[in-house]
Formats: sequence, structure tokens, C-alpha cells
Amino acid sequence: MTKFTRFTTRCRRERVQNEKKLKKVRLGSISIRMVVVALTVLVGFVYLVQVNTVSTGGFKIKDLSQRAEDLQRENKKLEMQVSELQSLRTIKEASKDMELVGVSRMDYVTLSPSEVALGE
Repeated sequence: MTKFTRFTTRCRRERVQNEKKLKKVRLGSISIRMVVVALTVLVGFVYLVQVNTVSTGGFKIKDLSQRAEDLQRENKKLEMQVSELQSLRTIKEASKDMELVGVSRMDYVTLSPSEVALGE
């Protein structure tokens, strides 16, 4: 083989190797770009899911706090109603309506200490 043929063969081989390296680099840069795009899409999707979850939770919290306020108002109304029904005036009116008679004299029973059983 002459020097020229060896040189051209070596040049072809180097050119083929360089083309393979370029293809790898192109595929590598395309792959990296695809990975970056995929990660961006994934992060965006996760962000949307989290925002949706938080906003839904906010609506639930608002509804529950409104319900708690309503229950507190109802509780205050019921407490007022109970205190009104337990007032002396209401009880006296109810006793008149039921035709109850007031007690004129009270008798208390007194027991001597010997008649009470002691727990020992």
C-alpha cells in the first residue's frame, strides 16, 4: 500500500468516526431537550394539580366555617329559649295553666342517727 492510499483510508475512517460522534452529539442534545421539555410539562401538571387541591380545600374550609357560624347562632338562640323557659315567671304561668296548687306548709322528716345504716 502506498502512502496515499493509507492516508485516504485513514481520512475516511476518521470522517466516519467523526460523523458517528456528531450523530451521538445530535441525539444527545435532542434527548436532553426532550427530557427538559418533559420535565417542564410534568412540573406544570403537578403545579396545576396542587393549585386545584388547595383551592378545593379553601372552598371546603369556607363552607365548614360558615356552617360553624350558623351552628353557633342556633346554639345562642336555643340557650336564650332555655333560659326563658326556666325563668320563674314562665314556671308560674305554666303552674297556673296546669292548675297546680302552691305548697302552704312543708313538713320535714328527721331521722335519729341510730336508724340510719352505716356502711362499714
